[in-house]
Amino acid sequence: MSLLDLHIDHIVRLHQNTQPFVSNIQHQRLDRPTIDAQVKAAIAACPDTSATHWEIFLRHELVEVAANEGDAVQRNASAYYDALCNMLDFILTATEHGVCDDVVIWAALEDLLRVQTVETCSHIFSWIEARAARLTVVRSRPVATALSSLTWS
Repeated sequence: MSLLDLHIDHIVRLHQNTQPFVSNIQHQRLDRPTIDAQVKAAIAACPDTSATHWEIFLRHELVEVAANEGDAVQRNASAYYDALCNMLDFILTATEHGVCDDVVIWAALEDLLRVQTVETCSHIFSWIEARAARLTVVRSRPVATALSSLTWS
């Protein structure tokens, strides 16, 4: 098996082990214990998955949700915002469990704020405010360092 095949295998296993969660994020706002349980289950199912594989997987899943903003907001804005917040919560929880670097959540937020509508950005800022205590916890490096790595244009 080539190195590329190994990388793909890790990401595919993450996807397979989180599919129930990813399918459910569209249907309702999930609470913290539910998301925490999903992250723990994915970690247990894929214990040898690197931080890089987690980051690729998490950012891909977030893009899958965010890419549908235009149509999703017109069909059911509330469901779209719930799905987006669920995915952000999943990324934050994965970061809290140490499976990826702290900067992943900040990079994901930066990416979203660059491409989403003002209305959606308002929801993202509300999400940030509601999770300020969790976002500012020092884990692997100071938050100031993580924040300084963001480039706002």
